Amino acid sequence: MLHTPYMRFAGDADHERVLVITPVWVRLDAIYVRVPGAPAHTVVTGLDMTGDVPGRLTGWFSTPKGDWPGVVDFEIP
Repeated sequence: MLHTPYMRFAGDADHERVLVITPVWVRLDAIYVRVPGAPAHTVVTGLDMTGDVPGRLTGWFSTPKGDWPGVVDFEIP
């Protein structure tokens, strides 16, 4: 798991600290963009990089331009 300074934890020093995981949806089409006009080579047993999949948000990073990308793990069908 990737640790960031912006991760949230529940609990305190006297009790077990537990990472707060926020359920999110990940739009694979927005992350894995195909080059326009690139030929498609269909593989029946390949990964399906389209649609939305459930994910688990565990933290954030700040960028020099002020964006806040989230740290999310998800499964690709």
